[in-house]
Amino acid sequence: MTSPSSRNLSIDKAFLLRKFPELARLLRQGYDPDEVGQAWLNRARQAASRQQSQRRHIGVEEDWEQAKEVLHQVLHTTNPDFNVIRGLLFARPGITTPVLVSTLSLWLAGHLGLSLTMVTPLVAVILYEIATGEERSLEATV
Repeated sequence: MTSPSSRNLSIDKAFLLRKFPELARLLRQGYDPDEVGQAWLNRARQAASRQQSQRRHIGVEEDWEQAKEVLHQVLHTTNPDFNVIRGLLFARPGITTPVLVSTLSLWLAGHLGLSLTMVTPLVAVILYEIATGEERSLEATV
């Protein structure tokens, strides 16, 4: 079930590609967004010290899938566990992509116990994937 709030969500893919030029480069090279997300998470983990993480990691693929699932729950369901973040996101109409990226990144970093520098690019990839998926859905109905 889609949340009524998420229907009003507009993701600016051009902003994401400008703000994260490596995302644009990797997508142009033919990488799948899942491959990009997992690679970024793996690289960030290797660069981060053990003190930056609040929890033991279960694996890159598992962390990536968990991040995607949690954001799906926030943006596309009415799961009451995520009402607080939905309230922050949709308190004002017309949330912009920069606010969406920063708010979701801060929240997701705390929720998953990962560093903000590790999570922000992941949020960008997930939002890009959501925007691309929505476009494909719209194209299929036309």
